[in-house]
Amino acid sequence: YGVCVKRIEALDSVSGLFNPPNLTAEGKEKETRSKPSLKSLGAKGSHNFDVSAPRVYCMISRVPFLEMHFQIIFNVLERERLIMLIAFTPDSDSVEVEKNSPVEVLEYYCNFRKTDNKKTITLHLPNSPHSLQFYCPQDDEARLLATWGVFHVFDRLAIEDVLLIYTYVLQEQSVVIVGKKTGMLSAIILSVVALLQPLLWQCAIVPVLPQKLIESLDSPIPFFMGIGDLPPDSNAE
Repeated sequence: YGVCVKRIEALDSVSGLFNPPNLTAEGKEKETRSKPSLKSLGAKGSHNFDVSAPRVYCMISRVPFLEMHFQIIFNVLERERLIMLIAFTPDSDSVEVEKNSPVEVLEYYCNFRKTDNKKTITLHLPNSPHSLQFYCPQDDEARLLATWGVFHVFDRLAIEDVLLIYTYVLQEQSVVIVGKKTGMLSAIILSVVALLQPLLWQCAIVPVLPQKLIESLDSPIPFFMGIGDLPPDSNAE
């Protein structure tokens, strides 16, 4: 399962996530790190911030706790913004930069393990005065996917189209959903497959097909795929 957050950033800026830890010869991290300079943060001059471009932050996980994944990414981005403000502040303290390291948040989240069967998950992020709590769904994976995406199915598609998709899927025919929003494609395709229970879709399923794999549409086996644009020479009905 994956979540992505896109935001516009200065083209010359360098995310703190890309800075490797300062290690000693023995491979251990040093106790102190030097304060990041404006140059290391991409601040060579104000004119360098005139050009901006979208940057995408993605997280991939084995568990479908999408809301929790989003909150972790938002926390990381907020810490990066705070580090940038500290670096531009005269007489800024390197300790404050160290305390707000976004890498520590990701390391904590990566090593976090749910050790009980409680319905809530509490995360105590490093150097944060507040904890994050999330409700942990207890249903099976198919029901969780359906709960997440079934709203988008009936919100974006007419009931006639929904029935037509189910007709093709039950007959194991190839189905392609075309849309510009990749998140919407994933929600529709995964929820439709989940709602087939107790039947199981046994063929290929690709929520978002990359353009470089467009030839997969000529596959002789049934498939259920999402794509941004159909090629001009497509034989789709």
